[in-house]
Amino acid sequence: MSAGKRGHRINGKLLIGMRKALKEDIAGRDLDELLAILPPETQWLVTERFLTTQWYDATSTDEFTRLVGEWLGYDAEEFALRLGRSVVRGNTGLIVNSMLSVFASPQRIAKYLPPYWHKLYDSGAVVGDYDAPSGLLSIRITDWKSHSALACLNPLGSIAEFARRIKTPELRSYERTRCVADGDAMCEYELRFGT
Repeated sequence: MSAGKRGHRINGKLLIGMRKALKEDIAGRDLDELLAILPPETQWLVTERFLTTQWYDATSTDEFTRLVGEWLGYDAEEFALRLGRSVVRGNTGLIVNSMLSVFASPQRIAKYLPPYWHKLYDSGAVVGDYDAPSGLLSIRITDWKSHSALACLNPLGSIAEFARRIKTPELRSYERTRCVADGDAMCEYELRFGT
């Protein structure tokens, strides 16, 4: 199920990472059992072969996340965060992890997240700001057309996993402080760092 409505799509790179992370979560379980709990409109997220150069419809990812999370025994929001973290863990090798621990910083996340966002999502404007004295990294997302309350937690989990690899300053906490699903004008994540 490729294509989808412009502005409501995610890149195949992200879906490949999601599937790789999901394989670890479902290791030892019967794939047919998973497919049996998924409605037909979400099964393609397990069965389709994704291409990194292709864009895919994001509309069924929420139901997929909720159902798979329940099947694995997680709360839907907890699983959405976990899936975001797992995508990063499962797709960064030893060399990249070593480089992240040396070269990554909250300032670089703030600087490079906005252009990287558009390689994964085809809508949304991202702004990142880091205030070194307070150790607060704020990330704001507006105009994200395929946004949903659960999908909003996937990037937060991924960003937190990247941030966790920074040696100094160390990530202390992260949370979603605003969400358009709650009636806010934007989604906002706050990551707090300290020494």
